Amino acid sequence: MATRFGRQITDVHDHKSFRVEVVEHNLPFVKEMSATYELSSTDDKTTELRMVSSNSFAPGFMKHLMRGQMTKNVAKHLFGLKYYIETGKTVDQDNYSKVFANYA
Repeated sequence: MATRFGRQITDVHDHKSFRVEVVEHNLPFVKEMSATYELSSTDDKTTELRMVSSNSFAPGFMKHLMRGQMTKNVAKHLFGLKYYIETGKTVDQDNYSKVFANYA
């Protein structure tokens, strides 16, 4: 059975930025997770997305041990966001591998 995780968009600023807070996850030792996404136009056809992630761990030294897993998850997350923006379709843990292989 697939586990679903909870996220909430908690702050939006005129299509220029938004903040997402993770309210439910299965990552051990991770207390809180959130990210702020900022959009800016670089020219008429290109938009830049900047993501600032904020995470807290207990105990604190776990941030060093979890770095690899967190980096992998961020890459998947950003691919899913790109895919959704470009196609209007969602990516989840059940279809990620197939979508990534056919789209990336």
